[in-house]
Amino acid sequence: MASTFPKSVTYTIDGAPVPPPGPQRDDKRSTAAAMGLRDSLRNTDSLLVVSQALRSVIEAHEKHVELLPVTLVAPKKKKVDAPYFIVNPLDAVDALDIGASALRWKNGGQGPSRKDGGIDDSVDRIEKLVVDEKRIPADRSLFLLKHVDFVIVMRASLLAAIESAGLTGVEAIRVEDYPPA
Repeated sequence: MASTFPKSVTYTIDGAPVPPPGPQRDDKRSTAAAMGLRDSLRNTDSLLVVSQALRSVIEAHEKHVELLPVTLVAPKKKKVDAPYFIVNPLDAVDALDIGASALRWKNGGQGPSRKDGGIDDSVDRIEKLVVDEKRIPADRSLFLLKHVDFVIVMRASLLAAIESAGLTGVEAIRVEDYPPA
């Protein structure tokens, strides 16, 4: 979704630091721009971590998201002076075409057979992703697919708005090209 998370920054959730991948380096710069932070930050937790500017674009297009403030912390516990947020898409959309997709289900399950939404209903791996666009509500621009908790789907119109705003760090893969080679 984004470019590499800067090695000189960690983020915290509820005060607990979460280090970015790779070795840390000593860096005395303190502003987001000086640290090379982008508007969307890749991280090992597959969270969508976005700047205030990207948050504003997402909010203008998608109402079914929770935006959680996050503190970015540079080396020596110095806080980054720019607001960032974790975007948590709410209300997964039931648009996964299970029959046309090539999926591996968690715990060797056979797919959505449990009525209680248990672990057998969760996809572990995707070899081919097919989404039925007719099943996506018109008001949804950024969402998770039902049964898939590790792929965030974005409409082309939202991506165009992000690109038009000149925001950085956002990488998108067309559904038909997922997973990337």
